[in-house]
Amino acid sequence: MRIAIIGTGFAGLAMGIQLKQHGFEDFVIFEREATVGGTWRDNHYPGAACDVQSHLYSLSFAPNPRWSRQFAPQAEILEYTRGLVETYGLGPHIRCSEGVEYATYVSERGMWEVDTAQDRYTFDLVVSACGGLSRPRIPEFRGLSEFRGDVFHTAQWNHDVDLRGKNVAIIGTGASAIQVIPAIAPLVGQLDVYMRTPSWILPREDSAVPSTTQKLFEKFPKLLEAKRAAIYSRMESRALAFFNPALMKLAQKQLDEFLDASVADPELREKLRPTYLPGCKRILLSDDFIRDATRNVHLITEGVREFYSGGIRDGMGGERQHDVVVMATGFQVSEDVAPFPIVGDSAP
Repeated sequence: MRIAIIGTGFAGLAMGIQLKQHGFEDFVIFEREATVGGTWRDNHYPGAACDVQSHLYSLSFAPNPRWSRQFAPQAEILEYTRGLVETYGLGPHIRCSEGVEYATYVSERGMWEVDTAQDRYTFDLVVSACGGLSRPRIPEFRGLSEFRGDVFHTAQWNHDVDLRGKNVAIIGTGASAIQVIPAIAPLVGQLDVYMRTPSWILPREDSAVPSTTQKLFEKFPKLLEAKRAAIYSRMESRALAFFNPALMKLAQKQLDEFLDASVADPELREKLRPTYLPGCKRILLSDDFIRDATRNVHLITEGVREFYSGGIRDGMGGERQHDVVVMATGFQVSEDVAPFPIVGDSAP
């Protein structure tokens, strides 16, 4: 079979590796960007890291004994994905800077026609591994075009913009924002965070993995397997609460206690306390977001009404001046399986 894989994030690379291990060599992996890596290539904002423990957030058949931290930083995960390409000989199968623009199933031929900017190809099977955390969602804020400062999304971070001493706004308090905020808070002159809905936050409990432990994992792979299995079992056990509101109420008590212990200001504490049961929205992990939210971060809960040339007007009409606005407004994750048209009859 001739097979197309679209995307070189974890899903695309894992698919390619498994095809090779099962004897399939006639496949192509298309990548729209110049290098591989998917989410971990595109999201390189300050503080970017995984919120799943490193020894679990890696391929089961390609364990990495040399993770430097319990929760690996972005650059380390990106290096891991590039190592997969070399280790498993995927290089000849990958076509970078060749994004797919159209895929058509031709029922009378039982084949797929895949169009890129460079050519048209024919395949027996197409696997979409496009992912959802590389296509930013930016709301259509009124007046955004009038703003004179710098604006960029967390997944399109502009490292040429010097934030030191600047008045910076971050719109959103999701998984990316709570990593960015502690990373830039010590640098900026003022940091305003526009929060629409608070999230339940668990302590992350991140720490470095000692070099002696790394060496042990390298010398005794079974220890690494046991570490991975332990993390997996612990994480899966938490799923019980998602199917039992009584158990989730117990979890909420722990989350409330963490918030109460972290925030002394009662008014700010209530701004940060969600009004819904944990699990109705993604539970976030952070050791330092709440700490920084109580120090030099100004939390704005009135929403964004519009932009003006010097900054943002909130929902109550208040004006706040900003030099830089960072959009932590999420991604296009609920759209179609691929960011290009897929047409034709369903495959038999």
